[in-house]
Parts: sequence; structure tokens; C-alpha cells
Amino acid sequence: MTRHKNIEDLFRQELSGLELSPSPKVWKKVRSRLAWKSFLQFDPYSFNIYYASLLVLAAITAILVLTGEAGKEPVITNHQYTTNTRQPVTVPLPEETDIVPTHTGTKKDAGQQAAPPSVTTLPAAESGTERGSITEKGISQAAEPFEESGITESSSSVYLPSAQPRAWFDMSAKQGCTPLKVTFRNYSENAAQYNWSFGDGGSSAEKDPAYVFDEPGVYFITLTATGTENRLSTYTDTVRVYALPAVRFEADVPELAEAGVPVYFYNYTRNAVEYKWDFGDGSVSDLKDPSCSYSQPGLYHVKLVAITAEGCKDSLVIRDILKANEPDIRFPSAFSPNTTGPAGGNYTGRESNHEVFYPYKSEMPVEYCLRIFNRNGILVFESNDIAIGWDGYCRQELQPPGVYVWKVRARFADGRTVVKAGDVTLLWRQ
Repeated sequence: MTRHKNIEDLFRQELSGLELSPSPKVWKKVRSRLAWKSFLQFDPYSFNIYYASLLVLAAITAILVLTGEAGKEPVITNHQYTTNTRQPVTVPLPEETDIVPTHTGTKKDAGQQAAPPSVTTLPAAESGTERGSITEKGISQAAEPFEESGITESSSSVYLPSAQPRAWFDMSAKQGCTPLKVTFRNYSENAAQYNWSFGDGGSSAEKDPAYVFDEPGVYFITLTATGTENRLSTYTDTVRVYALPAVRFEADVPELAEAGVPVYFYNYTRNAVEYKWDFGDGSVSDLKDPSCSYSQPGLYHVKLVAITAEGCKDSLVIRDILKANEPDIRFPSAFSPNTTGPAGGNYTGRESNHEVFYPYKSEMPVEYCLRIFNRNGILVFESNDIAIGWDGYCRQELQPPGVYVWKVRARFADGRTVVKAGDVTLLWRQ
């Protein structure tokens, strides 16, 4: 043993001079490895990897829970709310609300009157008892009334704005010929009242009106739909109404309507592009100014149908086109006006003093025009009414004596026309 110790001492003595001290960098690596080895081993008295894993797991769980709660949307269903508790529920009332409890128990004395409380304590319903409902047009938490201790539960509501009205309509025709009847179909939504404007001064408050347009033109149809809270919505569309052709024609009938003698027709129709003639003897034509030769005298009715570019039609019929006798219109050759002042030209046809220049007629024309000219060719009188003649005045001044020229044109219901001209002498009374 002593020899061994001596050997040990000998080695120590020999090696003591060779001892080397590690550098700080080496000691740093050694301490780092020892710390990492200690962190990987479980030690209840020091922070290690197990505690770090638990902290990370807890943090992830908390983040997931908070994210899920924030992303949830409040869900409103039509299910009724229930409660499983029998604890009383305290409902604070608005400051300016009066509550009059409804008593169902024993009637109290008339002299007893309790002041309305500011806070009402209501017992909660048992499990399964209805407490409120949700409706489509608003949230209503009006609980079913129940009686307990003589108190009826009051109801409260939450107001939501009503839906905006939407005006819209359709119509049976958007264009056509006069008179045009249009039926309107109302497809408006969320509206209680309607106001129609048809563009020509007409209006209606009906839901589905019908309207007749008598004059040609383009009309703007406007529907105003009114909802709750006076909310308005308007919709406008147009209707185009076309004019009918103004059909008119005359026939030049010879005095002797013999077989084979042509009858010429003169077409004065306006606003037409197509014509269809029926001469009453089976023959037809689509010319504007045709002629027809009748094989024998007879009762023939001539019809003209005129068509516009928009397809609107109208017609005129002249009956008994071969009627030989021309309507008789005759004027006197002279007259003496009233020199004391103008008489206005009205006459009854029975005057004998010849103060008014007027015609004699065998038939009443549907169109009439009388014009009178002086010797210089200046128009001094014109009348489109066969009941008004010339009283000898022009612009409230009596015309001088002399010869005047007259021209008359008349058209009768059967299409015959009379065109005449002559002269008349105006004489002053002595």
C-alpha cells in the first residue's frame, strides 16, 4: 500500500507541471451541453422540456377556444325560449311606463289602491313553459300571459323597419291605334296604396286599372307604390298611340249614268299609305284615285278602306254612288243690307227683306264654305257655317254698293259635292 501511494505521489509530482487550464470557450460549450442535458431530463424542481410542452399546449387550446367564440354568429330561430329555474326574475321597467296589474284572485276593497312599482319581480316559468317567440317581421319577446299572485306579465317588442316597397307593372299593349284600351297588371311588392298617372291628365288609385287613350301620342305611365311609413317607389313605362287615317273621297258622277260611262274617284285621304276600294258591283282596286265603269244603273255603295304605315285602319262609305240628281244650292242675285249697323249674318230662311245674302239648299251639307270678293279680288266675307250669311259688312264697316263675286263649295253625307261661283249686287236702301 505504501509503495502504491508513493507511485501515485510520484505521478502527481511528475504530471503537476503538465496541467493545462481549459479556455473560456471550451467551458461555455461544456456548460451549454450540461444545461441542455438537464433540460431534457425531468426534474420537478427546475424548468425543463415537460413544463415547456404543457405551456405550449395550454396556449394553443386557449387560442382555439377564443377564436371559436369570436366567430360564432347569434342564431335566431323560431324556437320558443324555456327556462329550468324557478328563481324569480327581476325586470326593470322604463321610467315613464305605468303598469296596471290584472288581478285574478280575490277582489280587493275599492278603497285600496297600490302605487305602480318601478320594478316588477316575476316568477320564472317552469321547464317547458313558453316565454317568447321570434317573428319574421320583427323580434317579439311577448311572453304568454300567465296568472300567479294576481299579476299578468306585460309584453315588450323590438321594432324593426318594414321592407322597402318595389313598384313594377306590365300592360296588355305598349302601342296601338286610337282609341287604344290598355289593361295594366300590377306586380308591386310590399305596397298598400297605388297611384297611377297615365300621362294625359288621367289618374287612378286602383291596383289593376284599365284606361283608354283617345288621342295619338307617346304617354309616360307612372306607378307610385306606397308602403308603410310613407315609403315610396315609382316605375315608369311608355305607351305609343297612333292616329287613324282621315278618310275622304269624292266621286265625279256624270249627269247621265249610262252603262260603260266611267265614274272617277278623287282620294283626299290623309295619313295613309295603302288603299282598298270596293265599288259595290264586285270590282275592287288598290289605286289611290281609281275609276269604275258600271255595266248598268243601280244602287251601288262605294267603300274606301285606308291604312296607315303603322297598320291603323279607317273607312268611309258613299251610298248610292250613281244618284243622278245633284243637291240644289242657289243664291240670290242681289240684296240690300241694313244700313243702321251689322246684323251678324244670322238668318232663319224666312226673311223677306233680303238684308242677308244666304243660299237656298235642298239638302244640308256636312261641309260648307262660302267666300265673297270685291271687284279688286279682296276677300270681304267667309263663312264655314251654312246658317250664317253675309250682312254686307266687313270689319264692322258697310261695304259700298256694287257687284261682288261669290264662290261656294259643299259636300254631302253620301260623298257628293257641289262647287259653284257667281256674282251678287249689293244695293243701298234709299
